[in-house]
Amino acid sequence: MLLQSIGPDDVITASFTLIFVIIGLFVGLRIILRYFATKRKDFLAVGLAWICLCSPWWSAPFSFLTYLATGVTWEIHVFFFIGNIFIPVALICWIYISAETAFQNWKKPMMITYFLICVIFVIVFMVTLIVDVNSIGTFDGTFDARYLGFTRLFQIFAVVSALITGFLFVRQSFSSDVPKVKWKGRFLLLAFIIFAISAVVDSALPLGVGGVIIIRLLLIFSAISYYFGWLLPDRILQLLNK
Repeated sequence: MLLQSIGPDDVITASFTLIFVIIGLFVGLRIILRYFATKRKDFLAVGLAWICLCSPWWSAPFSFLTYLATGVTWEIHVFFFIGNIFIPVALICWIYISAETAFQNWKKPMMITYFLICVIFVIVFMVTLIVDVNSIGTFDGTFDARYLGFTRLFQIFAVVSALITGFLFVRQSFSSDVPKVKWKGRFLLLAFIIFAISAVVDSALPLGVGGVIIIRLLLIFSAISYYFGWLLPDRILQLLNK
């Protein structure tokens, strides 16, 4: 009965987003678990960064599951809070690991700059959430949202920052003589490019149900590429080398 009361487009959108969120969480957690086995902080940082980078898509499927369980959808303040508050965490984690690995001389100014930007965003976001929530965004269907103004700009800023620093981060791997390192770099670069394009299109353009499906499939592919970029299984490497 509950499914009959909402449109098929809402169900498809929420379902495909849920698949991406589950895969994204799995990838992030698998990378984080590698930290406990190796004690390498980079696994902890990049795993947490990926989980939080996927957080803008959490609200839709979780609201959908809440509706199936209780018949009530998320209130707009909760929806926007969950969908935005973890993005600064993702950005700080990624800038940290990028600076630690590829920008040692610029680590301190990079961390300070991005930290201040993230703090300003969080303050402005929380005030706006309380004072004028409609300026943050609007619902696009029952389980999806279209973000506006500074919220959309910060999301795009975070994605572009991750893309640029990610490219500079992985380019070192292309000159390596170790095949596994090269392939990891290729997968990471592929993940960054596909994720960036998909996230910007999803944020900036109105999408029909067909467009949503394509974007979610691309996001799923970027998650798999990100996983291979950090935890490339030997059997996959053997197939690639052949």
